[in-house]
Amino acid sequence: RHKMACARCRRGGVTIAPMHDPPTYGASSIGASFAVDIVVQHYHHHMPFHRLVAIYREDGVRIDRSTLCRISGRVADTLAPIVRVMERELLGSDEVVGMDGTSIKILAHPHCARRETYVLHGRGHVVFRVLARKDAPRVLRGFQRFRGVAVGDAASVHLGEVSQRIGLRVGL
Repeated sequence: RHKMACARCRRGGVTIAPMHDPPTYGASSIGASFAVDIVVQHYHHHMPFHRLVAIYREDGVRIDRSTLCRISGRVADTLAPIVRVMERELLGSDEVVGMDGTSIKILAHPHCARRETYVLHGRGHVVFRVLARKDAPRVLRGFQRFRGVAVGDAASVHLGEVSQRIGLRVGL
């Protein structure tokens, strides 16, 4: 802590800077509402973690980016059962389900690895699947019981042997 004194008055002019709260490391002391706020700011409002760190610091909360990342992961783990139910509802229907894949960089080993991300949407649900590789068995996992129409592009993964074997109807 800095100790400061006024150069003009030698008596009573000493001030000691206030002690800062230590930065928050780990996510054990984070409440549910704060965790949800972090996830909404990051994913819904597209706010990068380094900006969130600066914003929270202005409000007196010292937290580092790695902690924000861990908190997001914990929220994702908490919501995973709900996402599985949404995916099961999508693939258990006989309606239209849209699907599209794109390769994006994510935080994965090795650092900033590319992963194939598939978006499935329909019935008011949007489900993201992050795949290590883009191959038909991974992309079409769960489509065996699907009896609707999958709307996607003409990628070979959508139209190939696996989709024909499971009887997937693909609308382009």
